[in-house]
Amino acid sequence: MAYSLVPNSSYIPSEPLSSKGFVTVDDYLRAKGAGDIWAIGDVVDVEWKQWIYMDKQSSYVAKNIILVLNNKTPFRTKPRLIQGV
Repeated sequence: MAYSLVPNSSYIPSEPLSSKGFVTVDDYLRAKGAGDIWAIGDVVDVEWKQWIYMDKQSSYVAKNIILVLNNKTPFRTKPRLIQGV
């Protein structure tokens, strides 16, 4: 049995979206080409789309937003949060 995930990304500008409608992100989980906009969970174009990764991704994004708001350099996300490793 296989399941397909359709992202709810109709409200997102087309610049950071993949051809399938997922948000492409960099190593910081920022939407590519969209400045300081982050994306996590099932809408991102990463290998593993499971809530367990979203939970960890949200911690990184929250910390990085605080760093950016304080004019500090954000941390790179651990590869396993992007690639499911």
